[in-house]
Amino acid sequence: MPVYPLSRKPKSQGGPLRRGQRVTPMKDDTGIRIGRPYGAVGILWRKSLSGLVNIQICTYNEDRIIGLKLQWSTKRLLILCIYMQTDCEENYHLYIDHLSNIKNIIDDEGINSVLVLGDWNAYPERPFGKELDRFCSEHQYILSDCLLLDDTTNHFTYVSRAHHSTTWLDHCVSTSSAHACIDSVDILYNFIASDHFPLSIKFSIYGLPRLVNAGSNTETPSSKNHVMWDKINENDIKRFKNITDYNLSYINIPVEALLCRNPNCDNQHHQDCINIFYEEINRALSNASKVCFKYKRTDSTPMVPGWNDYVKEVHGQPRDSFKLWCSYGRPRNGPIYNMMSAARARSSSL
Repeated sequence: MPVYPLSRKPKSQGGPLRRGQRVTPMKDDTGIRIGRPYGAVGILWRKSLSGLVNIQICTYNEDRIIGLKLQWSTKRLLILCIYMQTDCEENYHLYIDHLSNIKNIIDDEGINSVLVLGDWNAYPERPFGKELDRFCSEHQYILSDCLLLDDTTNHFTYVSRAHHSTTWLDHCVSTSSAHACIDSVDILYNFIASDHFPLSIKFSIYGLPRLVNAGSNTETPSSKNHVMWDKINENDIKRFKNITDYNLSYINIPVEALLCRNPNCDNQHHQDCINIFYEEINRALSNASKVCFKYKRTDSTPMVPGWNDYVKEVHGQPRDSFKLWCSYGRPRNGPIYNMMSAARARSSSL
């Protein structure tokens, strides 16, 4: 996979990087370059890749996050390059905010196979490292580099020339389907370009899950057919429940495959059982809905029932309260701090 995520990459003398650079603090308008560059992210790839796959750059209006969406026929992959804040107390809420943004980006993209690479500034034994570990555990992501490198005690990606110390700050966080396609992880200690050593991920696209178009299956409603929710009554719901229970009772549960805890499982029998299990559940629910509910055909963007009534306001509160907290100088206690913490807690519970 000839794709190269870059963190803290400054602009070149001849202008910005050709592909994917997000931001730089350098003052190009005056020609003055002061201090050490920080904060920029970018993704480079070989030109030959463009002729083989569909590539789309995504900036997400974030200074520290950039994405690359790749699609091969029926397979899709999202690569995010990130550069997180330095591990210190005053950056804690910023770090949590960016973790939330990463989760929202992954959810909004709707792509199962995701790799998030870059400078996480998360040493396993320090607060940000523990926060990243909790983040992965809560959302069932995998710290692939920590899991796949044999001896985690002797590895490092950063060298402090001031303190003559080493730490492990760069990581690869992945979803389970993307992790299963990683062939190997290496830290390139022989490649010296900055105080960070490159983290190399060798990835095979052949194991990525295939996209399945439900509309192509004649036994399921078209993807452009939507349930007329305003026409449904209590009797329809009860009937749907009874028919669904009846249909699901005839599905064989692949116990062995579901109990497998190997994230790198390559057992073809397990994969086939889970695919069949998914298809049978989808067919059972779809057949019940066709019997019980009325459908209408529409080409408009699908609506989420109840979003405006129950979710929209709460979903927007954390960012608004965070901006207000920043405008007040980021206090560590008091009503502004409490309001921000409460808004974040309500949003996380959705």
